[in-house]
Amino acid sequence: MKNLQIKKVTNEHGVNVYHVEDEGCVQEFITIKEANEYVRYVNKVAQEQFTEKLKDHLAKKTGASKKWIDSKVEFIF
Repeated sequence: MKNLQIKKVTNEHGVNVYHVEDEGCVQEFITIKEANEYVRYVNKVAQEQFTEKLKDHLAKKTGASKKWIDSKVEFIF
């Protein structure tokens, strides 16, 4: 999971907005709800990528079938 933080700021028009910095790129949202949805989405994608890398690593190291590993890793997560 990524450590993304939501920061409330006032933009150049005097409007409160929410910034989320992700790998050096600032995403700006009008509502806290939108910012939270973005953070949840990014964390979900990061978890899926981690899970796929773990499955590949386990298949390579153990020689087990990808189907078997899929069933076990899905159970864990």
